[in-house]
Amino acid sequence: MLPVRTPGDCTRVAHVFCAIIVTAALTLTASAHQLPYLKTEIKLRTGSLKPAVLPQSDSPHGRRSVLQRAQPAVHEQWGHLADGHQYLVHYNASGSTFSSEAFKTSIESVGGTVSSYIPDHTLLVVAEPKHVPALKRLEGVLWIGDFHEEYKTAPEAQHLLGWVIGHGAQIVQQSSSSPSAKGQSASQRSHSMHAYVRQAADGSPVVIFDVSFPQHLSQQLEELQSALQQHDSWANASLSFADTSPGVNQKAKFYPSNAAVADWQAPLAVVCSSLCSIAASGSGRVMVKAPLQYSQAVVKWLTAQPQVHWVSPRAQTKASNFFATGISQSGTAATLADASNPAGASNDAGTHPLWDAGLNGENQIVGMGDTGIDWLHCTFTDSAHSGPGSGPYLTETAATGGYTYWVSTTHRKIVYYRQVDDNVDANGHGTHCAGSAVGSLQSPGYTGWQGMAPQAKIAFQDLGSGSTGSINAPDDLANGYYQLSYSQGAKIHSDSWGTGSSAYDALAYDVDLFSYVNQDFLPVFAAGNFGYEEVDSTVTSPSVSKNCLSVGASLTHICPVTCHDSRMLCGQVQA
Repeated sequence: MLPVRTPGDCTRVAHVFCAIIVTAALTLTASAHQLPYLKTEIKLRTGSLKPAVLPQSDSPHGRRSVLQRAQPAVHEQWGHLADGHQYLVHYNASGSTFSSEAFKTSIESVGGTVSSYIPDHTLLVVAEPKHVPALKRLEGVLWIGDFHEEYKTAPEAQHLLGWVIGHGAQIVQQSSSSPSAKGQSASQRSHSMHAYVRQAADGSPVVIFDVSFPQHLSQQLEELQSALQQHDSWANASLSFADTSPGVNQKAKFYPSNAAVADWQAPLAVVCSSLCSIAASGSGRVMVKAPLQYSQAVVKWLTAQPQVHWVSPRAQTKASNFFATGISQSGTAATLADASNPAGASNDAGTHPLWDAGLNGENQIVGMGDTGIDWLHCTFTDSAHSGPGSGPYLTETAATGGYTYWVSTTHRKIVYYRQVDDNVDANGHGTHCAGSAVGSLQSPGYTGWQGMAPQAKIAFQDLGSGSTGSINAPDDLANGYYQLSYSQGAKIHSDSWGTGSSAYDALAYDVDLFSYVNQDFLPVFAAGNFGYEEVDSTVTSPSVSKNCLSVGASLTHICPVTCHDSRMLCGQVQA
């Protein structure tokens, strides 16, 4: 028998039904508010994170495991990093009233410091652990998580450490057992040990790690602008970089690289038996050189420091034309007969339309760094000027390396020659590249063999030593390289060198930073020397930077031969 429902029963059922409807509506409203949070990911180079399934940072005392291994931050130039930890702050930016500036201000009002943006909808924030509860309560904050140690190690460093673990004691005896780059995919080759492992003076394998700190972009921009203002006159032949005023690295309250060098010397010596070295590279980065067998212990120690944001191995840099000018301007290589024609470009069968239009580089200066320039070469010699060979050389300030340099307002081709290792080109690569860019004969005629901008001059930095083709790239490309050429008037900088790695590393970051500050500056890099390999990608750092012009090679001939990838370049290769 069915129960008989009274009016009171129906009323209670209606109330319950209404309560269910209201609860469901509230749940749907809350779900809609959390929809961006549930769907978005935080995209780190080490992988993507889903905040919806990750625990939040819930300890007001910080992560004890990190604190136990962390070196006390004593030096005053640690600034807010002295007691701060790094947190990922994921927020809801879907509201029509959301303001990124207002959100940043609210974070700073409760003791946080915004370092950078991380896609999607996430800020890297430095704060003391005691401020985390206040950060969680800010309007718009959906999730806060610790920036864990495993997030700090670049994928190429992880590959390197995996190889070290697999080879064990072999690396102490020899470095030649590292895996060959032949036959690898692009990603495999970019992580090849050949790109990162170098030899110390005694022949033992060593690795240099770039160690970056979370830093205000605004401070980096101020440093660059300050340095450029100090060297804003390039026409003065007596120009000196020996500025005696206190450098920014001495007077800044926040200069973590100085602090790290001061505080980490002793503990790093314990980690690697006094075989490591550490040096500042700008304000936001240090370089740590370690024997390969200690690399795992060194990286583990570095990533345990709360101040460290990123650890990546520094790849070695190395050096990576008549026909080229025609191919670049019209897609057609001129003939040898055209090259020998005293009438020059006017009789080259239309292969140089830019020259025909009067675009020859007049009144322009090109910056370049390479193995050196043979200033007695016919495309650079000046019968009225002895050139860089006779000096005199001046000495720049220690802030940019303390190297010697030569300047001239009267030499027909060379306005600046900076001597990093020596002042000769024993390899020939630098003379070839500089000649391809701006070379020209002093006597008229035979213009077919001149560079792309034959009327331009060059501000050159000699980065080579000996005849090996190795490049001693500056530690800080922005402050210790580009700004020197830029102060000489070079708004285009051509560099035909790079690494064996396709990773976005510290070199690529420096290129982007300088070109971001100086919108009238164009960095140009060779794409790499791997174009003949049948792999997915052959573009290497620093050419992978976002704000540079990456230039591939042009070939006059390719022929199939027997080699490791069944192809090999033959004939003339024009960089």
